[in-house]
Amino acid sequence: AVTLGATPVDGRLFVQIRAGLLFFADFEDSDGGFVAENKGTGTGISWGAPDTLGLGGGDITSGNGGSFKCWGTNLTGGYDAGTDVCLRSPVINLAGTTGATLSFAGAIDANTGHTFEVILIEAATGTLIANLVPPTGDDDMTVAPWEPLGPIPLPAAAFAQPFQIEWRFTGDGDGTFGGVYLDDVAIMETMP
Repeated sequence: AVTLGATPVDGRLFVQIRAGLLFFADFEDSDGGFVAENKGTGTGISWGAPDTLGLGGGDITSGNGGSFKCWGTNLTGGYDAGTDVCLRSPVINLAGTTGATLSFAGAIDANTGHTFEVILIEAATGTLIANLVPPTGDDDMTVAPWEPLGPIPLPAAAFAQPFQIEWRFTGDGDGTFGGVYLDDVAIMETMP
């Protein structure tokens, strides 16, 4: 999206053009520069084409919107007990921006005892800036195959330093639940 703004000054017209899309990753051609980390003893998180047909409460057989690839826990099966994974975006710098929102598509098929959260962290130190989606879950949950999540307003601190977005999933699975899947991450500028 492109926003046009016209401001008359002393009989002259000044036009400001601002692109609304600041960051986008659809994971079709690459992993988007995202980095996965397995913090537990269970299943990791990886990039590719999912196929969890026949699991638990939700089949994930493609990325969001019929695309082929996404990030997810065990792309071809269920997640195991001890799963504790996080996925971090590349470093994002929104200096000069005064407002933006985060949106993404997510699918969750999780057993009782899981948590899912999305946080904003300082790129340089890993220090928490804000909880964008506070820890949720703990009960048997199915949000599948895909659901748009957002727009989530980014806090003012996001515009003060480079940051990363981290998606984190923990769970006690038994191999019959797919886990968590992520696709179509977008940051859109909002106008003051």
